[in-house]
Amino acid sequence: MGQDQFSMKKLWTQGDRIMLLVVWGLVVFSLALAPWHDTWGSALTVGLGGAGLVSVLVALVPGRLITRLTIGTTLMVLTALNIHQSHGMIELHFGIFALLAFLLFYRDWRVIGLSAGVIAAHHLSFNFMQEAGMPVYLFSHGQTGLGMVLTHAAYVVVEAGILIYMSVLGYREALVTQEIQEIGSHMKVLEDGSVNMAFVMSDSKTGFSRDFNKYIQAIRQLIGKVGEVAGVLKEAAAELNQVSSQLADGSQDVTGQTHTAAGTIEEMATNIRQMAESISMMGDNVTGASATAEQMSVNMSAISQAVDEMTRSVEAISTNAKDSLQISNQAKTMSRQATEAMKTLGDAAKEIGDISGLIKRIASQTNLLALNATIEASTAGDAGRGFAVVAGEIKQLAGQSSAAADTIAKTISHVQDNTQSAVHIINGMADIVDAINQSVGQISQAVANQSQTSNEISRNVNQAAKGVQETANTMAVVSVGSGHLTRNASEAAKGVQDVTVTLQGVSTSMDQSHSGVHHVADSSEGLRRMAEELHRMVSLFKLA
Repeated sequence: MGQDQFSMKKLWTQGDRIMLLVVWGLVVFSLALAPWHDTWGSALTVGLGGAGLVSVLVALVPGRLITRLTIGTTLMVLTALNIHQSHGMIELHFGIFALLAFLLFYRDWRVIGLSAGVIAAHHLSFNFMQEAGMPVYLFSHGQTGLGMVLTHAAYVVVEAGILIYMSVLGYREALVTQEIQEIGSHMKVLEDGSVNMAFVMSDSKTGFSRDFNKYIQAIRQLIGKVGEVAGVLKEAAAELNQVSSQLADGSQDVTGQTHTAAGTIEEMATNIRQMAESISMMGDNVTGASATAEQMSVNMSAISQAVDEMTRSVEAISTNAKDSLQISNQAKTMSRQATEAMKTLGDAAKEIGDISGLIKRIASQTNLLALNATIEASTAGDAGRGFAVVAGEIKQLAGQSSAAADTIAKTISHVQDNTQSAVHIINGMADIVDAINQSVGQISQAVANQSQTSNEISRNVNQAAKGVQETANTMAVVSVGSGHLTRNASEAAKGVQDVTVTLQGVSTSMDQSHSGVHHVADSSEGLRRMAEELHRMVSLFKLA
């Protein structure tokens, strides 16, 4: 404990030294009073004896209770000596009250109580001895008596009671002051900046120190919890910083992937729109091909009717020879018509062949577009499942269109072959008609041959008409399928457009999220620094 700190032992020691000076001052005062009534003997004996005893105790046992009690008793004895030397001068009685007040410095009610008891015993005994005529003095002549003693005693009792009460309060305050200074001596900030929080008052004498112990214990627990929280906060801030960094990297990757997906979806939408346009064109071509097939079917019906008519004409030639020339001319005319019809049929068949080739190429392109759409849809993940299904249906319809085109091509090839055969037959008919004109004699044989040829033509024409009808039906199915493809492609294009808009919104949200993640990263870094600073500050409190 430092020299400048307060303690009761130091207070009492200091009080002993002060009171020792007062004692010697009273001794000097006694010696000064000695010549008045020739009281040198009592002044020297009592005064020097009491002062010498006090001096020895202050030197040997300063600050002890025996020293304080002896000083209080000696002060009252020296005051009584002064009263005796003055032959009971009333003014010197004031010294009793003054010296009792001086003893309040000790803040020890026992010293005041003993001193008051000593002076009370002095008054009672000296009053009795003075009234008995003994050479001692308490009051002036004529002022003795129990009433006067009790009057003085009342004042002493009142003052002593007040002083005792004040000394008790002063002692308590002194103890609090002593404990505060002791606490302060241990609560100083050390050279390294730390604060010692491990000190508690082991010997609590006041409620203040007991409250302080509870308070410091609560502070230590609080600081310990703050330290734990600071450590946890530091670790959490580090983890949050790491997670925010990973989240920022992931957000950047997702943003890039979103932009890439948006570009891919936009490209896929363009491809689907082109595919829809191609399918629409294919539908128009198929519709035209279907109309051509219908017309070809009508032409084939007309050819069939013409062949039937030719057959009936041949039979009429057989039964009516004299009309042979007219019939042959009609046959020649009909043969030219048939030639022109078959040429028309051949041209139509060629156009159908070209259309079937176009259908096959469109089907191949559609199949390629469907394959590209399937690939693009697979890269889009869950969002492209719907497009994959549509692309699969488009691919299936494209396969059906290609198969139908192959069938049409085969049928047209067969029709072309039959047409060429019919052209040759009709040319033969023309030759026969010329032969009829040259030789009526060969009419019967020619009619027989023509009848056989007509039957063959009829069969071929019927087969061609049947193939043309099947082609017309197939083209109708292809036309319906192309309509479905067009609608599906349009719906797919619209869906892709919606996905593009959604991806653009996702991209915007990801950009905002990326900015927010960077803000979180900055905040987490600041939180980590704050946690480290808090942890450092908590570590300055030494709890043990």
